Amino acid sequence: MGLNNVYDEDLIFNTSSRIPVCICLDISEDLKNDGSFPKEKELESEINSFLNNINNSSKLRDSVELCIVSSFDGKVIRRFTTVEEDEKINLQYEGLKNLDLSILKGYEELEQRKSLYNENGIEYSTAWMVIISGGNLKGVSFNGGREKINSAEEHNQLHIVTVYLGDDLNNQKDELKSLSDVNNPIVIGKEKIRDFFIWLEKNIYNFHSVENVELDYSELAEWSDI
Repeated sequence: MGLNNVYDEDLIFNTSSRIPVCICLDISEDLKNDGSFPKEKELESEINSFLNNINNSSKLRDSVELCIVSSFDGKVIRRFTTVEEDEKINLQYEGLKNLDLSILKGYEELEQRKSLYNENGIEYSTAWMVIISGGNLKGVSFNGGREKINSAEEHNQLHIVTVYLGDDLNNQKDELKSLSDVNNPIVIGKEKIRDFFIWLEKNIYNFHSVENVELDYSELAEWSDI
């Protein structure tokens, strides 16, 4: 595959063991008018805070590589690389909801990145895929994407976390259950999105540092339907 840009060059100058994390993010147009889902700038701000926290962590700064993929067209909003100081992303809610495409693209990006790790002698921990959605999920199909990530999870190659963001009045989270055979979907209100990313950061570190641990949902118990 070879190294061909500044993102890949990080694998030469930073030989730390990596933790690849892919966020498949639902930013479809239907969420613009969903009052229980964060506004564009709100969600953008919380993700940028997450980026900042990763960069400020001496334990994670040189190890976590983050990729963000849009639910609309599988667009890669952020390619796999470590987080730079004061880095920010911009979000725009647009297009139809196609979570399966974003999962497929996220999985593809993960596999390509792991190939580069192997080519360059970089050790890496089990990858993460965090799928965040909201709004109306009834009838949303998961075809090739679900099959690939379920297989990876079964072979201990992937941690999968699914999140329904908003007021789940009609059990929309049930549509996400088939994406992981290990972890149930998490339901959180938009006012708790920052708490979720803090929780995610902590669990990423725990999995990287301690053997044979499970996702710790205890901190979410008071405000999440698990």
